[in-house]
This record gives sequence, structure tokens and C-alpha cells, in this order.
Amino acid sequence: MALRLGPALLPLAVIVVPPIANMLAWRVASRHLSNLDHVQLFPTYAKAVHVPGSDTPGWDVWVRGVVYEPEDVHPAKRAVMTALGRAADFAGFSGATLKQRLRPFMFDYSRNKQVNVTVDGCLNRDDCPRMELGPGSYRQNAVSGADGIFDGHLSIPPTPGLVPGDVLRVVGPHTSAGARLIAPEGLTVVSDIDDTIKHTGTGSVSRVLYHSFLTPSFRAVDGMPTLLATWAGGDAAGAAAADVHLLSSSPWSMLPSLLPWLEHEGFPAATPHLRRFRLELFEPWGLDVGSLRLLQKPLQYKLGVLRRLLADFPGRHFVLLGDSSERDPEIYGAAMREFPDQVKCALIRDVPGRAMA
Repeated sequence: MALRLGPALLPLAVIVVPPIANMLAWRVASRHLSNLDHVQLFPTYAKAVHVPGSDTPGWDVWVRGVVYEPEDVHPAKRAVMTALGRAADFAGFSGATLKQRLRPFMFDYSRNKQVNVTVDGCLNRDDCPRMELGPGSYRQNAVSGADGIFDGHLSIPPTPGLVPGDVLRVVGPHTSAGARLIAPEGLTVVSDIDDTIKHTGTGSVSRVLYHSFLTPSFRAVDGMPTLLATWAGGDAAGAAAADVHLLSSSPWSMLPSLLPWLEHEGFPAATPHLRRFRLELFEPWGLDVGSLRLLQKPLQYKLGVLRRLLADFPGRHFVLLGDSSERDPEIYGAAMREFPDQVKCALIRDVPGRAMA
């Protein structure tokens, strides 16, 4: 007997059936990367781990990246990008700049994909010691989530010659990134990005949009490239080089534009920590909750990242850099109260027109 839906049930079917079909497709989707999938690895770090019976430490390498299909394989997204570019040109801005910075926001993120990652030498020197990655060294099943992001760990066994400051070359499918080896003791500098090292105009939607997507080039806050580079390089008096991390409430989709700019401006190599984010019409269950991550309060997100870093490096001292445009004073104050022996100071840039809370 044929199943017939009455007119009153048709709208319900239109709403309910696509998300269910999407969910089922997600559950049974192949974990193998397709020809359309691209993988991008993010710069990360590694912490020393004690290995019983060895005087040389092993290393726990944090691996992070994203799997996506470029927006140009989807006609609708390609049409949207073209229209936005033409609108920007008509308004007197650069349509090419707008499209280049918007591209990562328009990617189709590939969920449930298996990504195999290994280490292949060092980026900072040619005489990198050979690392024996035996069975089980890759000890995390790195499968991308609904936002395409995957996290994992590589275990590097004790390797004579590997020293803090070395940058391992982490390799994935057609991609690579650096993972800096961080000593158990020393100085770590954690800096906010927006309005701390880069002018963004946080607090004004129009200024944020302009400085993020329309300005021909990002603009560094005066003196910040030199300050961070000085800390990262140590000094002639023998002060040890600091490890630098960049912490921002901005979505990771800004990274492809931020990383080349940071290098061009003379900022030191740093590990970026930006929010997970995706923008799609439907999650498997019918609602794009990935975009709602941007509504998470900066205090919750940033304090969570700081707690992880402080737990990873209990023997290091921390200096925190922020500004008065968001909640950095409260966030850093909470970190200082919770970790008084590790967080030595917080430096806050007073942004004009944004009173410090």
C-alpha cells in the first residue's frame, strides 16, 4: 500500500527528512579522505615526558588540523563569493582581498575523516636526529569532527640530540606544519591578538568587519612585533628565549590570513590558539551549532586554553598580554588567582575608548 502524506504533513516532512538523511549519511560516511578533501595542519608544540629507565625525555606532540573541501567545488558558494567580491569592488574596497579572507569561512568541512600524521625531521636544522616511531607511536585515532577539526598526539620516544627549541616537521597528506619542543622550565608568553598585537576595533561590528576582511593589510600595534621577538630571542645578558602562544576568541578561519601577516611583520614563531568554528546550513541533526561556538563567552574559552597550557607546563613561568577591549583583565586575573606560582604578571594594553573593567 502506498504511503501518502496529507498536505498538512508536507512542511513537517521537508523540515525533518533532510536532517535525518544527513545524519545517516554522516554515520556511514567513509573515513578515507576523498580526492576533494584538503588537509591543513596548524603550528603546535610538544612537551617533554619522562620515560622510565631513560635519562633522555620523550616528547608528546600535539597535532591539530582541519579537513575541508574548497568552496569553489560548490556552485552556490562560488556564486556567493563572486557576488560579495563584486559588491566590495563597487563599494571601493578590494573584492580580491575580501574573497581571499572569506574563503576559509566558506569551506565545506569534512567530518568523520581519518587523518594519518607522522614526524619527518626538523624544520630548524638539517642535522635532525633520527626518530624511531615504532608501533603505537601514533596513539590517537585522529578523526575529524563536524567542524572538520581533528586533534591528536604523536609520541616521540627518547631521542638523543633532540633539544628544546627544535621544531619538528609534522607531516600529513600533502601538508606539513611545525611543532616546537618546549622545555619543562622557562618563560612562556601568552598574548591576545585582536587589539593587543593587531588593530581590530573590537567592540564595534563595523570596525571589526573592516579590519578583518576589507582593509588592504592588517596593521600591527606599534612596538609589539619587536617586544615579542625580543622575548622569543632571549637577550645578550643571557636571558633564556621565551616560548610564545597567541590566544584569540576569533575563529580559526582567520589563520590562513593571519600566519603570513605575522611572519611578514616580524613576529616570532608562535603557537596559535583560535576557536573552533564552522558555518554550514545543517549539522547532522539539523542545526548548525558549530557557528554558535562564537557566542561562548571569551572568559570561558580563553581561561580553558590557559588552564591547559598551565597544566602542560607546571614548571614554567607565564606572562600574559591582553587589552582592555574585551575581558582580558578578568580572564588573566582569574588565571593569576588560580595559578599564583606560575602566572607572574599580566600586562594590559589600554585601548582608547574602551575603559578597563
